[in-house]
Amino acid sequence: YAHLHLSNLNADVSSINIDSTAYRADFNNISVTESCGLSVKEFSAGAEFSDKHIELKNLSLLTSASKITGNTRLAYSSFNGFLNDLWNTETLLKIDNSSININEIFLFVPFLASDPYLSKFKNSDILLSAQSDGKINDLNIENLEISALAKTFLKSECRLTGLPDMNALRFDATIDRFSSSITDIQQFVDPELFAGLNLPPYFELKGNAKGKLNSLNGNIELTSSFGNIAADGFYQDNGKSRLDTFNIDF
Repeated sequence: YAHLHLSNLNADVSSINIDSTAYRADFNNISVTESCGLSVKEFSAGAEFSDKHIELKNLSLLTSASKITGNTRLAYSSFNGFLNDLWNTETLLKIDNSSININEIFLFVPFLASDPYLSKFKNSDILLSAQSDGKINDLNIENLEISALAKTFLKSECRLTGLPDMNALRFDATIDRFSSSITDIQQFVDPELFAGLNLPPYFELKGNAKGKLNSLNGNIELTSSFGNIAADGFYQDNGKSRLDTFNIDF
């Protein structure tokens, strides 16, 4: 990010206001091309920046293959405090019916293209809506809806605490709906694991999950063309010296 090469920059900015409390402006439209291939066709927002907050109202970002709309606000004790302790920043974010093309993410952050999981999304779009509030290290996420791949959909709400320390990360999630197909799942799991098994082509589940990445418990209700299952369970990673523990009650 230290060497951005921008070209074809066009800007339409109005209502510029600078006083002792804040900088304000309406970005009616900004378009620009970055040498990596990312082309911003339209960026518009009502912007406000001060030593206490950053706010973008009625944000609209349109690129060659993505569209993001919404509102965002970051609040902090001071701008220096924000730079030194990002994770304690108060956030308010709303994303409305947005579409993100994964190839454009790879253009701007190339190393993600080699990630064994994210690379599976190459050439695909992710549809996203969400609302969140709280500190980044204690975040409430509501009305989260994600559509990806051919038939994968998630509707959920959750609370995340402990970021950025992944060992301290805890979550409490309610899954209103998660649906997918065996074709989508096989993009992430070796098909040999399913050899000899007759699995439903499509399934849907709902439930709750709570805990950490290495220690969690939850309950699910799964519906498929092969039948329905309701289960409670837990998982515990006991480290390399001991076997992991899990239990499922149907």
